[in-house]
Amino acid sequence: MMVSEPFSDMLIWCAIITCGFITFLTRFLPLSRCMPKQIPLSVEKALGYVPAAVLTPIIITAILAPDGVFVIYENMRLPAAIFAVLIALLSGSIMLTLLSGLGILWLLNYLF
Repeated sequence: MMVSEPFSDMLIWCAIITCGFITFLTRFLPLSRCMPKQIPLSVEKALGYVPAAVLTPIIITAILAPDGVFVIYENMRLPAAIFAVLIALLSGSIMLTLLSGLGILWLLNYLF
């Protein structure tokens, strides 16, 4: 079944307007009096897991499946990522982790 052009355009506009409204609410509600001034401790603890939950699949996919195909053999990103994790655990420095991981990746790509 083919979707007609006007219906497709209407669907796109509805998606754009809905996303804009949701984005507006996420910016407006914390500034309004609709939300409590103090976030409950359980919500605050749960929000602490959001960065790890969001970034982990993105990073793992970028390391193990850079071109959409799962690759371990001859994947220079894997040893560079392992080295970067070790540097992160030892130093706790984001900048040092990024520079060392990228440096090892560039070195491995140059040598192999």
